[in-house]
Amino acid sequence: MFNLIVSQFGFRNTQDFLHSIIHIPLLYLILPIAAVSSYAEQYFGLKLVTVIAFVCLLTLELITGMMVSRIKRQRLNSKRFSRFGFKVFTWLLLFFIVHSLKVQFKDENLLVAEVFGWLYSIIIIYVTLEYLISVLENIAVISGKSSSKLIQALRHKLDKLLDIEDEEPIN
Repeated sequence: MFNLIVSQFGFRNTQDFLHSIIHIPLLYLILPIAAVSSYAEQYFGLKLVTVIAFVCLLTLELITGMMVSRIKRQRLNSKRFSRFGFKVFTWLLLFFIVHSLKVQFKDENLLVAEVFGWLYSIIIIYVTLEYLISVLENIAVISGKSSSKLIQALRHKLDKLLDIEDEEPIN
């Protein structure tokens, strides 16, 4: 019966119809992306496009940092990579903690949920700007051109957003 229906649309049989809908080779790409997307949104509060953007930013920061090391004739070592990985792990852990608390109090206490929602947004903005600034600093070294005015403007906005007074930077 179903073969008769699908044949009216130009398919040889049900199997031909199913192969046109489900492309097995694509499933090897789509299923992991769907799993990461679902996991990232549920546990970190990040939508897929945000995860992609964040991964691109981290990758860009890592690559430009390696290029700067080469220009400054500094050896690449596992300690630097470990430090990079530890920082990413720390940020993801903070995303998870704050997002979980926001979700926990969403139905119980709207004020607390709003506070954690605000904190989550601030952390996302802070982390993104820190990595953007790092990339801009790296590009300035790579290109040999100063981008200090742009970097200073971003740092000033970030400090103003977080109400930070001019102090010595913490490394």
